[in-house]
Amino acid sequence: MSIFNLHAAVLADYRDFVCSFFTVADERAQAFVERALIEEARLWPDFLLQGSPSYARAANVDELAACGLLHKETALIFRTPDDQPFHLYQHQVEALAKAPARESQKTCDECL
Repeated sequence: MSIFNLHAAVLADYRDFVCSFFTVADERAQAFVERALIEEARLWPDFLLQGSPSYARAANVDELAACGLLHKETALIFRTPDDQPFHLYQHQVEALAKAPARESQKTCDECL
């Protein structure tokens, strides 16, 4: 099953679920409800597909603690369940370097 077929099936199931809660006796009102639910899909917005940019990995928290951008205790906290250090992306390392120096362009060359 493709993602598009799955999407359509989930929406149809949801529409049927919502419709199971009420009965409309008036034919005109029933036609309006059906049009709103089926043709106009008023219960949900159209799907949205967005791409995420690929971020460059820069350093892990152990490396950042070694060069002084992070406190050593911080590096001991930010770890994976198997005790591996978290890796940060380039923009995150740059933000860490800028914060304590209150400068706009400082970086830690040994970490990058």
